[in-house]
Amino acid sequence: MDERLECLRAVMAERKIDAYLVPSGDYHLSEFTEEYFKCKEFLTGFHGASGTVVITMSDACLWTGKEYWDEAEEKLRGTGCRLKRMGEPGVPTIAEYLREAMPDKSVLGFDGRVVSCRMGKWLEEELEKKQIRFSSEEDLVGLIWEDRPKLSMEPVWLLPERYAGRTAKQKIDWLRAEMKKAGAEAHILTALEDISWLFNLRANDTPCNPVVRAYSLVTMEEVFLFLEEDTLEDAARTYLADSGVAVRPYYAIYKMAASLSDNSVLLESGKVSYAIMQSLGKGVRVIDRKNPTTLAKAIKNPVEVESERQAHIKDGTAVTKFIYWLKKMLESCQSLRSARRAIWTN
Repeated sequence: MDERLECLRAVMAERKIDAYLVPSGDYHLSEFTEEYFKCKEFLTGFHGASGTVVITMSDACLWTGKEYWDEAEEKLRGTGCRLKRMGEPGVPTIAEYLREAMPDKSVLGFDGRVVSCRMGKWLEEELEKKQIRFSSEEDLVGLIWEDRPKLSMEPVWLLPERYAGRTAKQKIDWLRAEMKKAGAEAHILTALEDISWLFNLRANDTPCNPVVRAYSLVTMEEVFLFLEEDTLEDAARTYLADSGVAVRPYYAIYKMAASLSDNSVLLESGKVSYAIMQSLGKGVRVIDRKNPTTLAKAIKNPVEVESERQAHIKDGTAVTKFIYWLKKMLESCQSLRSARRAIWTN
């Protein structure tokens, strides 16, 4: 781990970056990520789902919550990285640490695609007095991670309406009505679970989460879905076309965001990356509020309610079978122990 930190510091020195910040999320600020995005783990060995690493030329620290302190302490023992127990009295926040550790007019680096707009703005405000500049265009960890796993290219399939209960077109029409209420001409959506719900799509890009790695932009006239086009199954591709959804390359979201000049754009700053916010065209008025889809997907329609009921029946059956098997195994073990005692006694 120390060698990796030194390699990163060498790259930082080349680019005149004084401190580098590495969070635990992906391009969509997800809690659980695929292997490609585990930069925090690569640098520190710590595998907790939540945490942020800050590396300077003479120090390295990991901030994480109480539920991960024991694991972090064990993983960081003997390394060049120190644990910062978030929430404990006397422990500085990341911004407080940076204010103390960084000289005036120095440079803070991070990959703007994995830092939320909300966090980026917070750091801007906290570090403004020291005139600290940001360098958010490069993924420096990626430059030293030689055997980095590839991004997932799992197939994207259609969730049939017999399970979804509503068509993607119905959901898009509803979303446009919500945008109109908010006074928005466009809506940028980056949360994977919301996008998967909106378009009735599923994939296996993220462990334990059947979501599609994609971005979306919805206006009053057009709908764009940005993903790896080769991953779309034929049925899903046809369904999207019939629903009025135009498919674009995954990274084209940044160019599209830049084209939104003089528009009112609805987005949730805690779920949209700093890079996307920085890409927005001139004159954009940002309407920062929770994605309408977040609440909508939590309100189940009758088809989804029935599917949940069926799932509970299957789950209950499986648990009952397991309990029956476990009891029988225990009874067998007890009988075996009794038999052994009898043999030894005689």
